[in-house]
Amino acid sequence: MTRKPVSPLADKRNPLQGLFTATLKQVYGVEKELPDVCETLQDEATSKAVRIAMQERRNESITHLEQLEKIFLLINEEPDTEKCRVVKGLLKEANTLVDETDAHSVARDAALVFSGQKIEHYKISLYATLVQFAQALGISGAVTLLTGLLQDEKYAESLLSGLSQSLINKLAMEKPA
Repeated sequence: MTRKPVSPLADKRNPLQGLFTATLKQVYGVEKELPDVCETLQDEATSKAVRIAMQERRNESITHLEQLEKIFLLINEEPDTEKCRVVKGLLKEANTLVDETDAHSVARDAALVFSGQKIEHYKISLYATLVQFAQALGISGAVTLLTGLLQDEKYAESLLSGLSQSLINKLAMEKPA
């Protein structure tokens, strides 16, 4: 039997609390899925720098899961996940990019980093929204934890951006055969 998703607005007493909880479950689902994804992407990487970046993203997601579980405790909810169609689409696109690039190539590494950046951007938007919701709801402990998670995501994205620029420069220098 397929479970029908519950609308975030089902909590008629406080729709914002419903949105907060639904978004928290969504980001929890994203972070729960990413360690395995990052491990796969790490295996596909050519350069040591990209392998390290994917390992760091994997470790970060594991740490973020622990922080999110603390937030679930703060709001008296069980940690649960919502399937995220956006990330599912981004991961499908990442797999396509890997399949369409040559193994052991700078192009493949650039595609991996590009895919990682898109996921980071999405997570930044989720965490920024959650910070705003938590502030409005007056959940100060969640605000503190979520602000830290948001800063982690912004930092990770900046590292990936630097790596991306380096890879793009290498691609630009390669001459077609």
